[in-house]
Amino acid sequence: MALKLAQEQEKREDAEKEEKATNPMKLLENRTQVYKQEIELMESYEKLRDLNRRQGNVDYESMLLKYNLAELKEKIKRMQEEEDENTIKSLMSINYQA
Repeated sequence: MALKLAQEQEKREDAEKEEKATNPMKLLENRTQVYKQEIELMESYEKLRDLNRRQGNVDYESMLLKYNLAELKEKIKRMQEEEDENTIKSLMSINYQA
């Protein structure tokens, strides 16, 4: 049974190969499909190259400096607010003692 199925499949494959070799329209369709796949592959490759080029131009050093600068400004602001609160508290305690 399996041998018979394998033989039938081989006959079909041989018939397809012969048709591809003798039928010019089928040959043209196959070439067109191969060229289309090659073009799609090249387009994908170009997109990847562009993406890599854009990512390669990212300046991580300046990005980190900007982030650290913003973080530092926030920390200074909090320290100034704490200092202001402490000054107000000390002034209020002096006024209550007097």
